[in-house]
Amino acid sequence: MLSSLKGTTKKQQANTLMAVGNYYMKIYPDSALVFTSRAFELAKEIKDDTLLCVSLNQLGNIYNTKGEYSTALPLFLRSLDFAKKYNDLNRIARINNNIGILYYNQENYEKTLEYFESTAGTFIETGDTTGAIYALNNMAGVYNTMDKKGKAMEYFNKAYSLAVASNDEASKAIVLTGIGTVHTEQGDYHLALPELIEALKIKRKGNNVATIIHSLNAVGGLYLKTEKIDSAYYYIKEAEGLAKTFGFVALEKDAYKYLSEIFEKKNQPGEALKYLKLHDEIKDSLRNDQNEKDMAEMQAKYNKVEDEKKIELLNKNDLIQQKEIERKGMQNIMLIGGVIVILLFVFLIYSRLRDSKKQNTIISEQKELVDIKNKEITDSINYAKQIQQAMLKSERHESVNLPEHFIYFKPKDIVSGDFYWEIEKNDFMYLGAVDCTGHGVPGALLTMLGTAFLNEITAGVECLSPNEILNGLRTKIISELGQSGREGENRDGMDISLIRINLKTLDAEWAGANNSFFVIGDATLDATCQTIPFGEKNEGLEVKPDKQAIGYSRNMTPFINNKIQLKKGTCIYLFTDGFVDQFGGPDGKKLKSKLLKEVLLKHKNESMSDQRAAIKETFISWKGKLEQVDDVCVIGVRV
Repeated sequence: MLSSLKGTTKKQQANTLMAVGNYYMKIYPDSALVFTSRAFELAKEIKDDTLLCVSLNQLGNIYNTKGEYSTALPLFLRSLDFAKKYNDLNRIARINNNIGILYYNQENYEKTLEYFESTAGTFIETGDTTGAIYALNNMAGVYNTMDKKGKAMEYFNKAYSLAVASNDEASKAIVLTGIGTVHTEQGDYHLALPELIEALKIKRKGNNVATIIHSLNAVGGLYLKTEKIDSAYYYIKEAEGLAKTFGFVALEKDAYKYLSEIFEKKNQPGEALKYLKLHDEIKDSLRNDQNEKDMAEMQAKYNKVEDEKKIELLNKNDLIQQKEIERKGMQNIMLIGGVIVILLFVFLIYSRLRDSKKQNTIISEQKELVDIKNKEITDSINYAKQIQQAMLKSERHESVNLPEHFIYFKPKDIVSGDFYWEIEKNDFMYLGAVDCTGHGVPGALLTMLGTAFLNEITAGVECLSPNEILNGLRTKIISELGQSGREGENRDGMDISLIRINLKTLDAEWAGANNSFFVIGDATLDATCQTIPFGEKNEGLEVKPDKQAIGYSRNMTPFINNKIQLKKGTCIYLFTDGFVDQFGGPDGKKLKSKLLKEVLLKHKNESMSDQRAAIKETFISWKGKLEQVDDVCVIGVRV
């Protein structure tokens, strides 16, 4: 079928193939893939960056239509690289719009809005008002899908204002349809009706019959909801007539569905059943009819190209008859070729349906096996959780000997890569918040080692200082995990904030590996401590840790011991980085230590249990609907 492209340049061939691929994209994606892939190969062959950009974007759209999102995204990103190479802002915006649609299909609406916002900004910057209107309209549609009607109306109104200001009647009608849809879904029929009528009025002035039929169905559907059956019938019958006349079969199907409902409300079951059957017949046959139509149109396009080439050759009268015979012969060949291609398509579709049935059976069996294995794995992990919880002392147990305190401990998964550790020895109490590499099962395995090593190191008679414990813990980790700095070996380890408090004198010593330590209240710190004050009256201090982990690194130095004289009523806080690294809030950014400090200062005079409640509420509110990114452990003690 590509024979009709002979005699043209490779760039012209690629553009023709792209046009055919674009035509087929939303009708028959597999055919679109064949044509667009060939165009992409030609673009690579002639090293045409613009064609590469456009063909990659179209390939991404095809795979997006097919639901193969993991394949589509890299194609979009490669296309984006070419567009950025030449700073083609308008094309960048259109690719970003397609990426937004990809995430919308995956129901990742936050990511969708991120790309649509970027698209709208670029269109406004480049002065493409029509593009900006459609981008804002898309954003409004997403918010409507998320059931955020207020936000949806905000963006619909922005789009509508732009459409009115630019006197873009077609865009105005599209936005009005969206506004009317929101009002319809909210049950505000008195608002929706004039909007949908106005949209229809504008569309009637143009020549886009499909959008007119769509609005007729929308208005008729609204009258149906409000029980105005005669008005509904008037609009739906007009939609049915236009759809039949111009061959918009899908819209004809929608009209039949409405007509079935209208006659059901009129208590005419015979007519209702008739239109329901017409609806179902079109629904069943729509795909096949459309394929035949597509093949005929494609064949006509190729015949036209072939005819034009032949006509150019028929310049002399004495060759007309001979060329006419050749042309008819070629038509017959093309016709036979077209029939063969159609038969091949039919065979391929049949084969795919047959294979799909077999694959569905295999997938069903495999799913049962996966479900069984998943249950076994989940049961094992839940059992591991019980073991880990047994090793973590509960707050109830610790509260017997600890001063007033709280522990906010929230694993990301069933088991945690964070753990808290407490031990009492003579008059000393050791307390630590530990963050192991990773989370879930791998992190939990390290917590077992960490707990065991800490217990082993402190089992002797001596009351070791925190920095001595960290030095010993690092030696243990390096030795037991076989770390030597060789390339490719594991780099697992821990970050830790560890304090030792003399419960009688309130003398304290602290050491940290990457994790800081907060003090709020009256305390005297050794001059060697690296601190950063916080709060309006500098009532809080952040003590900085050593910037090295518990594990092998190239420039290891002994951990520093920080001496602190605490006073009665002073609050101290140990924590891992999971709390401050959580994404969320109004802009989807990290929570950061600044907000943690503000919460602690605001509630510093409240009980430890109330402080824990404030910490928990802050974290949950900030995270919102986003996924928790890491394990969380925050410990507070009032001495």
